[in-house]
Amino acid sequence: RGTGVIVNLSSIAARNGGGPGATIYAATKAAVAAATKGLARELAPAGIRVNAVSPGTVDNYFHEKHSTREMLDNVIRQTPAGTLGTNEEVADVILFLCTAPSRYIHGQTIEINGGMYMV
Repeated sequence: RGTGVIVNLSSIAARNGGGPGATIYAATKAAVAAATKGLARELAPAGIRVNAVSPGTVDNYFHEKHSTREMLDNVIRQTPAGTLGTNEEVADVILFLCTAPSRYIHGQTIEINGGMYMV
């Protein structure tokens, strides 16, 4: 029996359907969540953990290029944390999922969205 960790990358779009023109993107990110659960079940006997992260809107180059300030301000207003996420915050969760303290987490999609979807 070996050990290993796989962390897949989903998106908040899997939960909300994405923005205009992003239906296919949202559907593929929802598929990531389903594949994560299936792979976690299949690979657990081999000592491999599979999880995913699902970032909300992250303040990075993508949104500088593809989102308006008005769109981003609207997201901030809807987010209980009152800010956009950062690449570093997403990376921190990925790192956690790769370490021993998360060793009993299998098949989960961890949402990183400042509390936007608490239920």
